[in-house]
Amino acid sequence: LKVLNNTVRAGVALPLYYSSGVFQQAVNLSSTYNSGISKIRPEIETEDDFSFNYVSHRAILINSRRRAYRQPMPTWGQRADIVYAHEVTGVPISQFYVSTDLALPSFRASHYLLVQGEFLRQDIREGSIQLSSPYRGARGFEDFIGKIQYSAAITYGFPIAYPDIGIGN
Repeated sequence: LKVLNNTVRAGVALPLYYSSGVFQQAVNLSSTYNSGISKIRPEIETEDDFSFNYVSHRAILINSRRRAYRQPMPTWGQRADIVYAHEVTGVPISQFYVSTDLALPSFRASHYLLVQGEFLRQDIREGSIQLSSPYRGARGFEDFIGKIQYSAAITYGFPIAYPDIGIGN
């Protein structure tokens, strides 16, 4: 429960963690109810204050092996993040977001290959509220606000140097 600046947020979360052998899995399920009054300050005569009520549901799924020594990413690690928000009453609000990561094996244990994808669909009609977006988009490009956004990326990472010396003791 959180009350801040004419906004009330109340929710419940169910974190589930599983570990067996070299694998670890996590499932986090949550729902949050948000209610509040939007007040524009300084006041603008043509704009009225309005109330909003929406519910946000989220599921985070993680499945991976434990990392080896000097391994930056777990091999065959998977992560999915799904968020859906919709209005209960009042001003239209709609947002659906999916993000996935897949860590693939690479040439050496100290290297990694990461495949990422994300998808965002939101209501951007006149009179609707746009929620803050978890959408990251492509690195190096400005944010774009659209009804449908998606991206896919492949990252290959490797160390340039591994300084492995003891200092002091």
